[in-house]
Amino acid sequence: MEQKLLEEIEKDNKITEKKLAQIFEVSERTIRRYIYKLKNKKKIELIGLGRKREWKVL
Repeated sequence: MEQKLLEEIEKDNKITEKKLAQIFEVSERTIRRYIYKLKNKKKIELIGLGRKREWKVL
């Protein structure tokens, strides 16, 4: 799941948690949990806030 999540973020670095939840057919909470794990593993970084935020895959 983490690898697929990274692939989706690489395709669209401005994708929302809501959209990711729809793609993977899971809750937004589940997506947040995976994102939290990826951040702790230093695989992704969130840059900016609000509508101007984007993901950076490290």
